[in-house]
Amino acid sequence: MHPVDLWNRFARARRHAAAAEGDYWLEKAEAYSRRFDQRWAEGDDETRDYLVRLFAGRSIGSVLDIGAGTGQWSLFFARMGADVTALEPSAGMRAVMRKNIEADPAAAKRIRIVDGRWPERGAERYDLSFCSHAMYEWDDLAGAIAVLRERTRRRVVLAISAPYADDFYARLAARIRPEAPYSGMDFPLLYAALFEMGILADVCFESRETGHVRRFDSIDAAVSVIRARFDAAADAATIRALILSEGYADERGRVKIPMRGKTACVSFKP
Repeated sequence: MHPVDLWNRFARARRHAAAAEGDYWLEKAEAYSRRFDQRWAEGDDETRDYLVRLFAGRSIGSVLDIGAGTGQWSLFFARMGADVTALEPSAGMRAVMRKNIEADPAAAKRIRIVDGRWPERGAERYDLSFCSHAMYEWDDLAGAIAVLRERTRRRVVLAISAPYADDFYARLAARIRPEAPYSGMDFPLLYAALFEMGILADVCFESRETGHVRRFDSIDAAVSVIRARFDAAADAATIRALILSEGYADERGRVKIPMRGKTACVSFKP
């Protein structure tokens, strides 16, 4: 399967699940915002450093922030002197974003919050288009990238998860689909898809490791969710065997799967 088609397949499953659960961030946006602020306060961020260098070398007067979340990136761009369109579909995220932005009146004057998803309707063009971990529901990847290129003058920057090669999902993908061992909508698949489109993107990786633990109440629940991620292409017995062989299930059948990786900053000229 071609990388672009595989991405779209993953994204359709993700979008279907998201539609069923409603606004995931409605009760979680405040906590997300605090974690974001804490992470930036702890030290360097290579994506942020790259963008500082990008602004220093170019005249960037307008920015599109896709999936702007709780507004930290939009504030960053506004403080760099850009006019920002903050595109965010979650009402929960937008509420916290407004609160964060209003705390900096000078920057707030440069930020316009828009309720919507990418690709949005419109003809406005931007010097920089930026998307941090919000491309996971782009179920027409080629179309979304094409519109990005049409509406961006100088640079497209995408920040996306880059799991380690020994990540659980990566190892499972290698068993299920060895000819195209992609485990989801993350850096390896995005880069392969961009390459398929003829885009040779620049890449930098953040030094900070990211990680979390996926928790399930039972092995059956874990198998069901994981099969859905792979669009039911995975055999339930294969998933169950890998969970048990790795010792991810405790004596009560509860499952904890550690997820580790980094963030990749992918950028290209439109």
